[in-house]
Amino acid sequence: MLVDDPRIELEGVDGVLVYGDSAAPDRFYYAGTRPRLARDGDGYLFTLIRYERVLDGRAGAPPQAGMLSFVVDLAPAPADLAAAETALRKRRPDARLTPIPWTSGTVIAAIIGGDPVRATPSLMGDNSAVVSLGLTTDQYLLLTRSLDDPDSVPISVVYDLQFEVLRPSFAYAIQFDLTRYRLWVRKTCTANVLFVSFESVETFEDLRQSGAITIHSTVSTDEPVPDGVRRAFLRSLQTLMTPLPAFAAPPAGGSPSWGIGYSCETIRDTQAISRTLDCDLQVSDAVTRTVHLQGALADLSDALRSRPVIQLPTGVTFVQDLTLRCHAVFDGAPLEAVQVSLEPAAGLSGHVFNADRTEDWRIALTHAPAQVHTYACRCDVRFGNGRPAATGRLSLARDQAFVDLQPATLYTFRRYAVTVAPDFPWSLVPSVTVALDGPPALSFTPGSLVLTGGRPSGTIEVFAPSRQDLDGVTVRARYGMADGGARTRQSLPSGATIFLNPLRKRTVVFAAAPDTDWQRWSAIRLKLVKGARFQAWAPQQLELTRREPRARFTHWFADERELTCETLFRSANASVPGAVLRSHEHTIVVPSRPDSEVPDPSRQEATA
Repeated sequence: MLVDDPRIELEGVDGVLVYGDSAAPDRFYYAGTRPRLARDGDGYLFTLIRYERVLDGRAGAPPQAGMLSFVVDLAPAPADLAAAETALRKRRPDARLTPIPWTSGTVIAAIIGGDPVRATPSLMGDNSAVVSLGLTTDQYLLLTRSLDDPDSVPISVVYDLQFEVLRPSFAYAIQFDLTRYRLWVRKTCTANVLFVSFESVETFEDLRQSGAITIHSTVSTDEPVPDGVRRAFLRSLQTLMTPLPAFAAPPAGGSPSWGIGYSCETIRDTQAISRTLDCDLQVSDAVTRTVHLQGALADLSDALRSRPVIQLPTGVTFVQDLTLRCHAVFDGAPLEAVQVSLEPAAGLSGHVFNADRTEDWRIALTHAPAQVHTYACRCDVRFGNGRPAATGRLSLARDQAFVDLQPATLYTFRRYAVTVAPDFPWSLVPSVTVALDGPPALSFTPGSLVLTGGRPSGTIEVFAPSRQDLDGVTVRARYGMADGGARTRQSLPSGATIFLNPLRKRTVVFAAAPDTDWQRWSAIRLKLVKGARFQAWAPQQLELTRREPRARFTHWFADERELTCETLFRSANASVPGAVLRSHEHTIVVPSRPDSEVPDPSRQEATA
C-alpha cells in the first residue's frame, strides 16, 4: 500500500507522478499526469464524424454538425517512464515501478463552448475512458482548424482519481520504572510465588496504577489505550519470565484469567527487563486520497492528421411500420365513430373506425435522420343523440409497432337501471320521481324519471366528453303520496343499478284493555296520525267494541315504525277523548279511561 508522504520528486522527470510503498522500500507506484489520446498499435483510438446536413439538436440543444469519439488515458510517454526508472535506481538500485492501484475515479471532458461530458475510467493499466462529444458547426470548425496551431488544443480533460494510503492512526511510548516494578513484585508475591495472568488487560492496568509503567501518547487522541497495545506489552513481559514447573500454560480455549506462577527469587536482572520493556508501539490505518490530473488532450493534432473525417449522409430516410387497433363497441350508446389522424399528417388522410369499419389500420411512417419531432395520433370520438365529441392525443415512439386505441378512456358514460321492489305499495304511493345529481360536467338523460304502477322501471344515462368520477353521483327520489303529500329521500346507486325499496310492510293489532267498562262505553274509535314520518296506509275506520275488542291494522313505513293513535270513547249520549298512544309494538293495548275522567251520563241528564 502507498505511504502517506508527498510525491517523490525526480530531477529532470516530467509527466510522471511517483509515490513510495509503506512496507517495501524498493517498490514505487506511478501514474501519468497528462491526459492523451490512447493508441492501438500505430494508430489512435479517435473518430471524427461530419454530418452531410446539420441536424436539429434534441431537447433544446443547438444544431449538430458532427460528433467526436475518442479514448483517453494516462499512459506516460515511454521516454518519461524510462527517465523515472533511471532516477529511482540511482537512489535504490533494486527499485521497480508499478501503476498506482486506484480505487475509484471519474473523467470529465469538454470542448470549448460545449457542456462537460463525464465518463468512468478503467482503474487498471493506463486508466483509459471512452468519451463522445457532439459538435456544433463552430466547434467542428474550431477542432479542424487546430491543425494550424497545435498548441491551441480546444479539448480539455480532467481526471479525478482516488487511492488508499497507510498513515499512523495512533502511537504510544511505554517506559518501564525499575524501582516501582520491584515494589509491585513484592506486593503481589504470595508465599514467594508471583501469580500473573498475561491474557487479562487487568494486569496491564495494575502495573500502570502502581507506576511500574508509564504511557505516553505521541499522537493526540482522547481514546483509551487499545486492548491490543496492552496485550502486546504483556506478551513482551511474559517472554522475560520463566514460569515454575508446577504451573502449566493455559489450555486451548481456556479462560483468559488462567494464572501462571513465578518464583519471586528467579525474577532477577531487572536491568535487562527494563531495557527490553522500554518500547514504542504504533498503529496505522488506511485513508483515501484524491488527485486531480488535468490538461489539454495531448496528441490531438497527430490524430486529426492521421485519421480521415467520416462523412455521414443525413438525407437517408427510415420507415416505421405501424398498426392501429380500436377496441370499442359502436352501438350508438353512446359511441358511433372514432376519427383517427396523424400529427404531422405525413401525407395520410386519416381513418375512421365505426360499426362498419372495425379492421386494423396499417400505415408506414417516414423518419428522416435530421428529424427531431415524433409523430402523434389524434382521436376524435363522436357520439349519438347530439352529444359533444371527445378528443385525445397519443404520442408515438419511433420503435413502436402497435397502437391500441381505447376510446372509453376519453369519455364517461353509464346507463343506470332504475327499478322498485316488486311489492311496492303503488295504491298508497302512486308515483316516484327519480333524478340524479353529480359533478357539473355530467349530463343526465332524462333529467328526471317518473315511475308508476304501470311503469315500475326505467333507465337514466350519464355522459361527459371527458373522464369523470362517477362515485360522486347521488340519487334523489320523490315519493308522491295518495293523500296529496310527498316525501323525498337521498341514496347512492349500487354500481349501474338503482333499486328503490324504502318502505316496509307491517301489521299491528289494537286490543282493548281487559278492564274496559263496556257497560258504560259502546265503542272505542281509533284515529292514526302520520305527522312528518314517511308512513303510508289505506284509509280505514278502526273501532273496538264488546263484540270485537281487537282490530288489525296494516301500514308501510320507511325508517320509523312507531305509530301515533288518538282514541275516542263513545257512549249512547257522549264521546270522550282518551289517551294518545305512541308505540312500536306489534300489539297495542288501548287502556280504559280512569273513572275520575269519565263523565257520568245520568249526571248529565239530571243537570239538563
